[in-house]
Amino acid sequence: MATQHTRSDTIKTLEFQKALETVEALPLEAQEILIDIINKRLSQQQRAKLVQGSSRSGTRLR
Repeated sequence: MATQHTRSDTIKTLEFQKALETVEALPLEAQEILIDIINKRLSQQQRAKLVQGSSRSGTRLR
């Protein structure tokens, strides 16, 4: 079965590819800093999601 791509999917793919190319054009040290920043932000988002979920269930996280 062939996967059907919408125009929106194609645009997102192109934007993602452009972002990757931009990052790859950075010096290695800048790429490493960017990865660190992204990892920290992902961790913050995951913690916030856990806190939000525990608030809804009445459970407290410490």
